[in-house]
Amino acid sequence: MRILAIDIGGTNTKIGIFEKGKGFIDGYPITVKTKLPLEPFLKEILDNYSKESEKIGISIAANVNKEGVITNSTNLNLPKNFPLKRFVEEKTGLKCKTVNDGTASAFAVLQLEEFKGYSNIVTVTLGTGIGGGIVINKKVLTTKSGFDSEIGHITVIPNGKKCNCGNYGCLEAYCGEKGIVERYNKLSEKTVSSSFELKTLLEEKDEFAQKVVVETGELIGQAFAIITNLLSPEIFVLGGGICGLGDMLIETIKNYLRNKCFGSKFGVFPAVKVINDYQFLSLRGAAELFNE
Repeated sequence: MRILAIDIGGTNTKIGIFEKGKGFIDGYPITVKTKLPLEPFLKEILDNYSKESEKIGISIAANVNKEGVITNSTNLNLPKNFPLKRFVEEKTGLKCKTVNDGTASAFAVLQLEEFKGYSNIVTVTLGTGIGGGIVINKKVLTTKSGFDSEIGHITVIPNGKKCNCGNYGCLEAYCGEKGIVERYNKLSEKTVSSSFELKTLLEEKDEFAQKVVVETGELIGQAFAIITNLLSPEIFVLGGGICGLGDMLIETIKNYLRNKCFGSKFGVFPAVKVINDYQFLSLRGAAELFNE
């Protein structure tokens, strides 16, 4: 069976044709810029790629309820209550499943051999926004409303900067792509426009880049400690473009978590791992929705 997998993010959209039991077929995944409004953009993708497929799985940077309706989108200007699932099925005649991109990452991880030994997992996508997925006893947490696993909207700085969601001090406001870039540009005379440019400065040992990356790791670690105290996951699995900031970021997250979560007093804390092909974690999850 071939599945058209689409991952619609705040900056980029990833597309792949996934063959069950084999993975993405040759030439995929591909990445294109996300374009709005959503309907013509999605129609263009479906016209170009759905003919090669039998089913369609979509992950998107938005809250999606059980009926496949977009109920909220913090980082994309999407029409409220847009019937995403119905729109795709009517356009293509193919069965479609839809899910938030963070939750999609959890579906992906469950199918990867290296994580088969874990029962309780938290997946986190670090990109334009910060999404999450929760696996409890080898089952992905999903809810009727779709307002779950919103790791990016844990408050890490009370009364802090305003987030796109309308609240203040959210993790995403500081550690999503835009928040990281803004924090660097306030410190330095240099200006960057992406985490990729920040990574280059990090490699050049730019002191402000190092400072921002360490702060980012500590804030993410703070959120992970809160999650750990509630759920006691065995592992955090990270994906998304911000992971490209590398070891300084990931080691800071690990160290903060090891020292601050409740279990640290007893030498018990989750592992933290960046997945291979971290940029395509949610896309793989979109393809794996039909394993549910």
